[in-house]
Parts: sequence; structure tokens; C-alpha cells
Amino acid sequence: MFQWLLQIKNGWYYLFLILMSAVFLFFSNFFLTEILVYNVLSEQYTTAQIQQFIGTTKQWQWFGYLLIPFIVIIRTWYTAFCLYVGSLFQEYDWEWKKVFNIALKADIVFLFAMVVRFYYYVFINEPQTMEDMNVCFVSLLALVGYENTPAWLVSAYNSMSLFEVLYIALLTVLVSKVFGRKWYLSLVFVLCTYGLGTYLYVAGMTFLYLNFM
Repeated sequence: MFQWLLQIKNGWYYLFLILMSAVFLFFSNFFLTEILVYNVLSEQYTTAQIQQFIGTTKQWQWFGYLLIPFIVIIRTWYTAFCLYVGSLFQEYDWEWKKVFNIALKADIVFLFAMVVRFYYYVFINEPQTMEDMNVCFVSLLALVGYENTPAWLVSAYNSMSLFEVLYIALLTVLVSKVFGRKWYLSLVFVLCTYGLGTYLYVAGMTFLYLNFM
């Protein structure tokens, strides 16, 4: 079922991820920026001041587009590194090229998350505060509530989302497909490699935030 995805050339697939991410970043900036700014600042500033602020913000939006290729490749390399190091510890002797292919193809989940997030905030639930934009609406943090969550658990809860579950599921399927492993063994492998790596990353970011912010 996923063989067609694995066979797509990585160069074209990488370009597709960048272009589609740029398109939905543009839509998000165009629609969500004005909605959010007006909702947050309308009671404190005049319309002219808000429009001036929006104009200044838009001047720096180009920087976000430049970051997209780096974000995609860093995210892909990070996942591939976790999987590859895990395979070395298990002495599976997996090829880096195949592991990288799995990580890159699974990145489609983050593009999907970007699209869903855009439609949710534009057509279903307009954001009222910056906090609304920073909390993933399908995460454990959104379920528990930001105000009910200790500061040291905010990042962890926000990272536990349905999109992350989908990402792990797709990684599991692709690992199983490429290396011919049973799905439950592939799931355990992904959780013990990428899952552990993500946990350490979130724990590290939380430590830095609590101690230096």
C-alpha cells in the first residue's frame, strides 16, 4: 500500500514538501495574522496602529519561508539519525539511505498537520490569543488545559498530539515495509528510538526554558 510513497524520488518529494509548506504558511500568514492581531490588540490600540503593526509583521514574514527547507531537512535528519543509531545498537545493519528515505517520506504528516491547523483556525475556531496558536488543538495540553498544566509539563503535553501518533504510525508502517519486520516489532523499535529521542529533546528544551526564560 505504501510502496508508491517509498518509490518517489527524494529530491522531488523534498521539493513538494517545501512548496506545499510555503503555500500554507502564506495562507496562514494572510488569514491568521490579521485575525489574531485584531482579536488581541483591538481593545488596546486604534485601527491605524493595528494596521501599522500588521504591515511591520508582514515585512519579516519572508524569513519564515527561508526557514522551511532547513526545518524539513533538520527534522528528517533528526528522525533518520534516531532510527539509524537504534539499528546500529540492535546490529540490524540497515542502510542509511533507506532509513533517510523512511524519515523523509514520513514527514508528510507534518505537512498534513499544517493544513489541518490552517483550516481549523480559519474556518472552525478563530484564535483569540497567542496562547491559542501555541497550543496544538489535538494535543494532551489542549485536553487538560494550559492553565491546569504545570510549567514543566507544558512542552511534553503539547508534543503528545494526534499528529505525533500519526507520525509514529507511519514510521512504523514504513520500517515494517522496507525491512520486512512485523508491525509490532517495528512499533517497539520506533518508540525506543525516535520516541526516546523526542522525549530527551522535549526534556532538554523544558529544562532550558525553566532555567533561562
